Amino acid sequence: MQNHYNLLYREEEREMMAFCRSEGIGVIPWSPLARGRLTRHGRAKPQALPDPTSFGNGMYSRTEASDRKVVDRLGQVAEHRGLPYAQIALAWMLSKPFITAPIVGATKPHHLADALAALSVRLTADEISTLEELYEPHPSSALAETAGRHRIRLKDDVMDIKDRVVLVTGASTGIGLAASRLLAKNGAKLALNARSEDKLEQLSKELPGSAGLPGGHVGRICRPQNDR
Repeated sequence: MQNHYNLLYREEEREMMAFCRSEGIGVIPWSPLARGRLTRHGRAKPQALPDPTSFGNGMYSRTEASDRKVVDRLGQVAEHRGLPYAQIALAWMLSKPFITAPIVGATKPHHLADALAALSVRLTADEISTLEELYEPHPSSALAETAGRHRIRLKDDVMDIKDRVVLVTGASTGIGLAASRLLAKNGAKLALNARSEDKLEQLSKELPGSAGLPGGHVGRICRPQNDR
């Protein structure tokens, strides 16, 4: 599973990470350093992309205030350890048992050096708690609206999803919910999975051509017959 996950965006912990771990699915998150926001002081803005409405700039624009608190905590731990921000942020991610490996977008040699050095950093339970305790839930709209513009623009160039059957896990919250609505809007037939059967029933009524699959059913659908 290649998903969006870092100290500033942890919504995947709600359902997806537990599902991947229970089913033995590898997790390789992208943007582990939040496009540079986890490599410097929270008041030092990363270099903006040319298009202010682009995916990269829109991902964190609505949560800057709450994100800055997390980055400040990251700075405290990094200063105490005498290590770069990036090493602590990557070490935090690697401390999670459901993470296989982060996707590191290195553009300079020291980016690779920090990533490799993070493998040797072992954070204490207190340090992990310090990094995590100020996190505030992020509304899915901040990411979904930006992602939606790109997906809709790319749909005709990449694939026609009308009448295709699409399985969506974690469909009741966050990106799963946003993706479900976007896919339904573009004509896909949805098989929806989430922990709450009540939310599944409600979502099935909201989205035409969809059906809910209670927790536990997805594994039986995805496994090959000879692996039952």
